[in-house]
Amino acid sequence: MSDQGSSSKEVNEFSSAVPTSLELHSVERGEEVDTSSRYQLIIIQQPQRGRSCGFGEKINRRPIDPCCIVQLAYLRDDNELDSRLEVLKDVTMFVAHATLWDETGIQDRNIVIHPHSQHLPIPSSQFVSIGGEDLPVPYGQSPADSKPYVGTLFGSLVSQCHFLTDLSGTKGAYFVFPELCIRVEGTFKLKIILSNLASIKSRGVATVMATVFSDAFISYNARFFPGLQETSDLSRHFSHQGIKIPVRRKTRRRRLSSAATSEAGGEDEEELEEEKG
Repeated sequence: MSDQGSSSKEVNEFSSAVPTSLELHSVERGEEVDTSSRYQLIIIQQPQRGRSCGFGEKINRRPIDPCCIVQLAYLRDDNELDSRLEVLKDVTMFVAHATLWDETGIQDRNIVIHPHSQHLPIPSSQFVSIGGEDLPVPYGQSPADSKPYVGTLFGSLVSQCHFLTDLSGTKGAYFVFPELCIRVEGTFKLKIILSNLASIKSRGVATVMATVFSDAFISYNARFFPGLQETSDLSRHFSHQGIKIPVRRKTRRRRLSSAATSEAGGEDEEELEEEKG
């Protein structure tokens, strides 16, 4: 079987009958899109690979590698992007939210059916209302105790705006996602959504200012995971400025015990050695 899993399995795992975490957030908080916004997001460090983390009670978190780093820019009247802080103005209340999509950027992959709940039929007559939207719940369970769906992407899904200097010494506004983990195998894209929390005061809602898709990347089964890459110069540079990005000085592979191997879903495990200080 392919390390990415079959397309039929993917269709069964993911449910289009339930809203994404962002949609739920929008329903509950009334999030709106500012179509006149001139802010844009630029992914300056693309995610390249991940290792599926599964659904166990004690999940061994394996963040996407390298971490996704996004720069904020402003589209000037001459259609040129400008990332200087004096042009961006006050963006301290801007936050970015990471969501998960398929490799085409069309199909939402934020919600996955928990494997222990797949045997439960979902009749159309049973619904739970969330913010005015009707969502299906498993047969034989009440809305209160029903938990058949879990987030495919988990970890630190939201980044505040960080003011950092790049490798050339130029200051800019960045969003960093050092802890994004995926439960399942497959080929995906991240969709980063920029919101302005300051608009909650004036409009009562958080306004979406911009969105951007990452390149496609693979989330591997542990047996086929090619290993983590060396920490990039940019990640290392941002880490030295206080961003909590794991910095690896070297990696080595160690053999797992049979019990640990079974739990991890692979034959060995990559052990990271992080720089101190």
